[in-house]
Amino acid sequence: MNRSKLFSAALFALIAAQGTGLAGPNDPAGAWMVRWDGNAKNENALTLGLRAGRLSGTYSNDDKAACTVSGNLKEQTGELALTIVCPKWDIRMQGTASADWKNASGSYQAYVNSQGQFTMRKK
Repeated sequence: MNRSKLFSAALFALIAAQGTGLAGPNDPAGAWMVRWDGNAKNENALTLGLRAGRLSGTYSNDDKAACTVSGNLKEQTGELALTIVCPKWDIRMQGTASADWKNASGSYQAYVNSQGQFTMRKK
């Protein structure tokens, strides 16, 4: 491949990656399963996207209703903060993801005074 084609390919890749935050396997974007308090029967789907350090997505609650997800991410440390807002309740989550973005865990607060632990695994 000549230099101009190589330069063009590298420039295209750089432009395509701009504004998306992390790329490749070390990326929080995608489909996840969230488990609440270690209970295998209490697991729900979550889809995340990332843009400029902001997370957004959709959570499917027990009634299979779609809930909005928003949050922040510290890409260097994998620390994340998410808020899930459903029609009758909301959950605030704080945790840390593994370096390979296949798992995350932390604590949550829901229904104003309920709290516990969550784990997430990427599908």
